Amino acid sequence: GEYSYKADGYQRVTQVSAETSVMFDVNSSTVRNSGVNRNAVATYKSYLSDLKADERYKVTGTQIMAYASPEGGQEYNAELSDKRAGAAVGTWKEMSSGMSADSLSVLSIGQDWEGFKEALENSDLEEKDLILRVLSMYSDPAVREAEIKNLSFIYEDLKTEVFPSLRRATFVVNAEHTGYSDEELLELAEKHLGMLSETEVLRLAGIEEDLALKEFYYRYAAQRYLSDVGNYNLAMMALDRNSNDIAQVYLQQASEDGDVLNAKGVIELRKGNNEEARKYFLRSGTEDSKKNLGTLLILEGRYHEAAQLLEGSGSANETLAYILDGQIDKAVSTARCETPRDAYIAAIAYARLGDAEGVKSALAVACQEEEWAEKAQKDVEFVDFR
Repeated sequence: GEYSYKADGYQRVTQVSAETSVMFDVNSSTVRNSGVNRNAVATYKSYLSDLKADERYKVTGTQIMAYASPEGGQEYNAELSDKRAGAAVGTWKEMSSGMSADSLSVLSIGQDWEGFKEALENSDLEEKDLILRVLSMYSDPAVREAEIKNLSFIYEDLKTEVFPSLRRATFVVNAEHTGYSDEELLELAEKHLGMLSETEVLRLAGIEEDLALKEFYYRYAAQRYLSDVGNYNLAMMALDRNSNDIAQVYLQQASEDGDVLNAKGVIELRKGNNEEARKYFLRSGTEDSKKNLGTLLILEGRYHEAAQLLEGSGSANETLAYILDGQIDKAVSTARCETPRDAYIAAIAYARLGDAEGVKSALAVACQEEEWAEKAQKDVEFVDFR
């Protein structure tokens, strides 16, 4: 059966973004001196200071976006938005403490219809569906504003509950975070394993060559983080050892997906329960399960169907299917010698083509394992090449 380990999901370089907003009074371009604004500025200033001090972060860009609520006319609000953008630049200088960035973008958005729509959808206003229908009917901002004002029975509620949140300037900082290198992870594992996140531990398991340590890290991820990847890869390690019952236990602790279904099918295949295996492979739908369905066809003697299904799949049994179906040219073109078992099958393909040098080179790899060396001495496939 064929199966694959799951990727650790670790990304050494990640993109992060953080934003905050300051508010303005109606028709004003002066940042409000409110507790909300003071807290927003102080919190963001502290965040930016920490960002600047951490060498693993690199600021890649900042954005300042100023808005106006959709009232007072489009031309007036465009001018008001411009003024708010200028005021926001002054606030940014106060917050950023001179922090530089690769790019600083200042945008004046004007009337914030998208923000209005979002705020309205999230509000508790009883007539919000009516206003949303009006928004969908008109694309012209001036007509939209006029039609909404015509709904005088709800307009006062908009002025008190929706518009205030739109009178704002928003600050966005984008940064690049560089995580631990493989060398750093290996070093941290010895003394500070508890500091590492789930994906960092999984990365550690993936790069560790010692099988006992690899298993320890996967088990650690499974136990501490209830990691599906940890449990699944522990099952794969058990399958590598042909410990199918142990693999089954780990698979039961992992969330069911295509990979898990395929692995359960592999276990049934190894037990000789071919029909149960087929059900799992069909439900799985992964590339590995497709290869395993081809293996079932070979076991059933349906070689031509197997060759068709496995064509181009890179399956360990693709070359075998071509040999059994009599497609020797295809068998030779896909033959490989990555393992002794693969090399032995390749040697058979070369033998049937009459390629003595191909047989010799493939058997040199295959016979590195005693099992295949003994088999080659007796195999009639090679009677003309001894």
